[in-house]
Amino acid sequence: MPTDSGTPRITLPRGLIVLSCLWIAISWVTLFGVRPPVQAVASSYADGVTMLSISVLLGITLGWPLLRTSGRVFQLPMRETLLDMLVLACGVQVTIWPLRLISTWSSGQTLVISLQLTAWIVITGALVRFGAGTRSAGRRAVAMLLTTLLLLAGLLLDTDSSPEPPWWSSLGVLRELAGSPRGAPITEGLLDTATLAVAGLGAWFVLAGVARLLPTVAADHPSD
Repeated sequence: MPTDSGTPRITLPRGLIVLSCLWIAISWVTLFGVRPPVQAVASSYADGVTMLSISVLLGITLGWPLLRTSGRVFQLPMRETLLDMLVLACGVQVTIWPLRLISTWSSGQTLVISLQLTAWIVITGALVRFGAGTRSAGRRAVAMLLTTLLLLAGLLLDTDSSPEPPWWSSLGVLRELAGSPRGAPITEGLLDTATLAVAGLGAWFVLAGVARLLPTVAADHPSD
């Protein structure tokens, strides 16, 4: 929102905060219900905990870009996207870590799951900045299409012939991490997460370069 002097300024993304909280709350009620199970042990919550983690991932990779590519134009694309990422990263931490209380996750396993989700925030953030920083309907559609294809690619190319899901298979890697019993090795998860984070940083540089090469309209602010 511009100030009286005409200089854009950043405001807290209250809409994103409210919608992300609603996403988690609705997912929780849908998966766990409002009543505790008859036998309130970790095994009773195992499937629900895994599905809640996947729901958080879908909110990051589909819900967030859909919200931003169908909404207002970011006046300061870089800064506003980074603020969105910070809000979502905090939401991941306050959602994932308490799940240890009702799961068999170890502390290392919980850490890798939270880092995995954060890495997907980095990759999706590059696409959000690319789409939300312009009025161009074409660029916005491309950004949303890329996020969808990135999610579907992991599902379609993650075949049963491979013993481990590839690092770019968001649902496959997260399902394996969240569904593993306590004490499961987490080295592979850390390597996948590190590779994902590097790919996310690369996506930021590549899409920023592409955005500068494309024609811009008056409402764009490519200098941010």
